[in-house]
Amino acid sequence: MVTCMFIGEFCCLFVYYLVRWARYSDAPIDRDGGKFNPLIFFPAALLDLIQMVLFFLGISLVLFIQITPFQLMKGVMLIFVSLLSVAFFGLSLSKQKWLGIFFIVIGLVIVGLPNLYNRIEDGDKIQKYSVIAGELFIAMSQMLAAILVVYEQYWIQRCNILPLAVIGWEGLFGTMMAIGMLIGFYNFRANNFSNLPSHRLEDALDAMKQIGSSWRISLSVLGTMISFAAFRFAGVTLTKHWNATTRMIFECLCVVFIWIAMVPAHWRHDLWYTPFGLILILLGFGSFYGLIFQRTFCRCNITVCNRRGNDELLIPVDQDGNGCIQEIA
Repeated sequence: MVTCMFIGEFCCLFVYYLVRWARYSDAPIDRDGGKFNPLIFFPAALLDLIQMVLFFLGISLVLFIQITPFQLMKGVMLIFVSLLSVAFFGLSLSKQKWLGIFFIVIGLVIVGLPNLYNRIEDGDKIQKYSVIAGELFIAMSQMLAAILVVYEQYWIQRCNILPLAVIGWEGLFGTMMAIGMLIGFYNFRANNFSNLPSHRLEDALDAMKQIGSSWRISLSVLGTMISFAAFRFAGVTLTKHWNATTRMIFECLCVVFIWIAMVPAHWRHDLWYTPFGLILILLGFGSFYGLIFQRTFCRCNITVCNRRGNDELLIPVDQDGNGCIQEIA
């Protein structure tokens, strides 16, 4: 699955060069993005690969809980991204924005934690330690993902790189590394540690046979590739035009729509507390963008932030020795 996701990202590189070629003759020089060394995205691809492997490993251990662990760890990721942005970019978040982040994290906890607790208590076949291990793996993956989005923000805004180029180059490096891992796992005999008939750590050939033998599986894999590439494109676009913190805020907001889609099939009478968590997420979103609580903080220095808008979220405009142009507010 990780390899398929990277292949979906890699396809964006072809789209990038196709669009660039189509408008090359009459496009301004800076419209196609600044000059950069593609190798700067190799560490990003490596981080992405490690965090996705940890994420899927954690999800496999807590699969019965559905999306609950991912919801909880989005809050962890939001906190880490905010702290890293403050540390490395000098981002000055106002009290109103920190209040919004706090509301979102508490909302995620209300939505996910009681559901996780109930399923652990009610399930007779659930292994408690496997759940804890899965949660730890997901937490580590989200921490690495936080470092990844901050790293992407640095180079995107430093060298004015277009989102399609970012996703495409990361997809290229990630695909090469993922294929290398598949080859190594295929030749590694895991014996009792593998549930596959061949006792391999990963059987990519059998997976390709299953994909080719069923149009439903093929359609599912293709949809996963396209949706993941589109999701990454949207995230990198937010990072380019705003910052990594804004990107995480919107990703946390997606939890609301996920739960709305899940209500008809998975609603239970003991989930009465879920709407309160979703309301807190919406309040946090509104507080972060100044849609609510505006008068509460009007006595503070928030008036300066209101006058500047989103300028406080961007890296200061400058030009380095390599000629990379930073993002202009």
